[in-house]
Amino acid sequence: MAKLALLIGVSVYEPGLNPLPSAVRDVEAVYEVLLHPEIGEFAASDILRLENPERQAVEMAIEMLFSNRHKDDLLLLYFSGHGIKDDRGRLYLATRNTSKTPQGELIRSTSVSANFIHDRMIESRSRRQVVILDSCFSGAFAEGMSAKDDGTIDIRQQLGGEGRAVLTSSTSTQYSFEEEGQDLSIYTRFLIEGIKSGEADRDQDEFISVDELHEYASQKVQKLQPAMKPEIYAIREGFKIRLTKVAPGDPRQRYHKEVARFIHRGEISLVGRRTLDYQKTRLGLETTEAKAIEDQVLEPYRDQFHEKLQQYQQVFTELLERDETIADSDRHDLQNLQEILGLRNEDTMPIEALVTAQFKTHQQNLQTYEQAFTTALQQEFPLSRASRDRFLRQTQQQLELANGDIAAIESQITAEVEAYHQKLQDYQRLFFTATQQEYPLSKATRTDLRQQQQRLGLTDVDVAPIEAQITTQIESYHQKLQQYEQAFVKATQRQHYPDEVTRKQLQLHKKLVLPK
Repeated sequence: MAKLALLIGVSVYEPGLNPLPSAVRDVEAVYEVLLHPEIGEFAASDILRLENPERQAVEMAIEMLFSNRHKDDLLLLYFSGHGIKDDRGRLYLATRNTSKTPQGELIRSTSVSANFIHDRMIESRSRRQVVILDSCFSGAFAEGMSAKDDGTIDIRQQLGGEGRAVLTSSTSTQYSFEEEGQDLSIYTRFLIEGIKSGEADRDQDEFISVDELHEYASQKVQKLQPAMKPEIYAIREGFKIRLTKVAPGDPRQRYHKEVARFIHRGEISLVGRRTLDYQKTRLGLETTEAKAIEDQVLEPYRDQFHEKLQQYQQVFTELLERDETIADSDRHDLQNLQEILGLRNEDTMPIEALVTAQFKTHQQNLQTYEQAFTTALQQEFPLSRASRDRFLRQTQQQLELANGDIAAIESQITAEVEAYHQKLQDYQRLFFTATQQEYPLSKATRTDLRQQQQRLGLTDVDVAPIEAQITTQIESYHQKLQQYEQAFVKATQRQHYPDEVTRKQLQLHKKLVLPK
């Protein structure tokens, strides 16, 4: 049983295709992990690396990889670079000399056709064939493509033979090849990480199979780049082709991998907790050492999970602030958001209950402050600084309200109170003018004043103090007039015309009794 690999990385291209610096580095990283004696177990002589090759060199190497092989031979074809579709939807792997016509059409003879690769795989006797395409439009390789002469080519059927597997980094429509600040392309980086760390070994059999490697890399890629959708195309045994082993490593690394297996929603599951306790003892780790490893592994998962909870909480809070009742359409959108974030009802229900309770408490506190401010204005208008500092600031602190919360309340109520006082002043002026013209008021004048009162929106309780005050003043004035009249009559009854002394007494009495 032989293990052979062909690793192709194309970073340099002709004008019209962007360079991909990480492609060659991808090849070096894959080569290193395959050559590792405790992981890949590939012999250096059985690994061929092609860096920035031309089309003919690639096709010769592919033909040599799949020719004259035995059934149990493991054959790996890895490609990192541009994938190109022609105007008929057929896929080509771009090489260093891949070119386009002046009209922008692909010159097919400068690229490696996917059909060429398919034919070589079908002709091979090996039943352990693995193809890894870390390239743009790689999804089309396994999804199918159209040809001019024979219609649609079912690539899935051609690749779906016994013991074949194709791993692609993304679909053809949504893809991001490189990440700024990283040496390797996104997909290859996580393939290498899963193999080196051993975390891709999901079933803990000390081997990493194709499906396990895909599952690990796919989850990692989509957390970083949700638009990328790595795919695997295999049937039956193809999924379980063992690609590498798990390096023994030290106990801490083994425990690190075990912890990663049992993380669920940012926490270690109940069964995982019992299993880890057993593994900790078996690996001879101290409790504090194991706890430190767990915290290290859990931290990014917890942060990510809590961030999703916070995003949901923020949206739900904004909906409540906009409208106290969640509309059916908003509830539907919330359900979609929950699914996108990967949250369960058990995760979101406590958030909604907490936010709703906090919102109701906040609303009640706002109402309490509004009542307190209204009462204060009724007792004193305008409010003095002493009243505000002594009572209102204390109330604000007790209710845990921000300045922004109370600003709108105070502004609104102050405006309402000012408008109310203005109406009282308007009515006071109307009533005073009416009493100046006639007193006591006639029925017609009283009816007119009632209409004016209603127009101002004032109640009988509002105007009663005004009328009482003005009426008291008028009656007091009339009473003083009567007192003067009585004094004058009394003086004139004694003599027809008052003498000088009497006149001075009347003048003095007038000053004392009547207002100026």
